[in-house]
Amino acid sequence: MRSSLFQSKQQMSANSLEKIKTANTVLLALSEEADLDALAAAFALSELFRSVGKKPSILLDKKHYDEKLKALFPPGSNKFIQENEPGSLVLTIERINSSIKEIRWKEENSKLNIYITAENSNLNEKDLIIKRTGSSADITILIDLIDPKKLGNYYELNKDSLSDDRVVSLVYEGEILPIISQKALTLIQGLEIELSQQAATYLLGGIYWKTLNLTNNANSSILITAGNLAKKTNDISEAINIANIKLEQSEIKILQKLNSEMQDRGDGVFTCFVDELSLMPSPRLFNRFFASLPMKKGRAIIAVFGSKNTKESLVLVKPIEKKCS
Repeated sequence: MRSSLFQSKQQMSANSLEKIKTANTVLLALSEEADLDALAAAFALSELFRSVGKKPSILLDKKHYDEKLKALFPPGSNKFIQENEPGSLVLTIERINSSIKEIRWKEENSKLNIYITAENSNLNEKDLIIKRTGSSADITILIDLIDPKKLGNYYELNKDSLSDDRVVSLVYEGEILPIISQKALTLIQGLEIELSQQAATYLLGGIYWKTLNLTNNANSSILITAGNLAKKTNDISEAINIANIKLEQSEIKILQKLNSEMQDRGDGVFTCFVDELSLMPSPRLFNRFFASLPMKKGRAIIAVFGSKNTKESLVLVKPIEKKCS
């Protein structure tokens, strides 16, 4: 059985799995801060959903999908949606008791006039409903994201399709540096979808990249998962190429700024109060930043992050403890 090949700490709920199984259209939503691990998971899921007859699409900002990434994650048959994806206006006329004779439209003076004529009755403008529709999907899977509001303009334009009952998250509250590709694999197992060689390569590349660049937490579960994915993939060099992608210059600047704001409180405790909207380190930057702190032999280091915007938010966001050798 496929489920016996891999190990995972957390399983997706039966309710979430059922939502995905019954969905026809699936949106794989990546935030602006999505890293290569999250991107790899999105492309793997997109391929597998298509293989079982679903219609997946990926919410991905084009400016974060450059030629270098396209070489590793080819667009292929993937459908991409932008944050400001244009929607449509739907005009609904209620209580029509006869067939429509004619519908025509005309542009004049920068306006669009729509003419609707019924066969045997007058149409009442009070029965006209105008509603905007966005690029909605039956179910949205948030990748390395918990709150759909973090999708920015896309959320504002598509709130109706992002209600709690139509959203599933591939990350859990309070997790630091989750390996999203491993969670995607758990989802694939729960859905009982056969893992393709290409999807396995994407997931393995995501795991390689996250453990190589951002975390030392290559525990036995991750190692077992990576080992079995390596057996499944057709070309392990593709996964290695994904792992070799470097952090962007903008992320390096954020790390430098965080270092300049960090204060040593003594006894291995460091605090950093920053603007939570622009400088709060995303999970993918935590380990890089943490590794830059002056570590003393035999002592744990705790880094406390908060916001300097308001007094109320000057609280512990996430303590990190690391034993030094």
